[in-house]
Amino acid sequence: MLFALDFQLAVPTPLRLLHYLLQLAALPADPGQALSTRRLSEALLELSLLDPALSAARPSAVASAALYLALGLQQHLELLQPLVELSGTDPDELGNLVKVRRGAGEARRRQGRCSPPPAFPAPLLPIADQS
Repeated sequence: MLFALDFQLAVPTPLRLLHYLLQLAALPADPGQALSTRRLSEALLELSLLDPALSAARPSAVASAALYLALGLQQHLELLQPLVELSGTDPDELGNLVKVRRGAGEARRRQGRCSPPPAFPAPLLPIADQS
């Protein structure tokens, strides 16, 4: 089997899955904003490597949460619902991952390590129970 594949195997990492998602997802029409979304989602994904709560999550869900949060922070709210549908991730799981990621950023902000993120409206996801 390995010879048939010429030993070309790859682990499905969150970064690889994020790149697939970025190819398939609806991004902002403006090329500059689309590039900003790509870079921000990659940076958020890299930051998730430092969070033990996210290390146990499925790589595809972590990648989806990074892109979701990047779109939300840039106020591209009309693109959030299509991303939820495209990702195939359970909205509750995605919502929890986004909350964990946002919570980590807000904790650093309270400690004076970064500037406050722009607010985007809640609920972010079509989640029945927001508690």
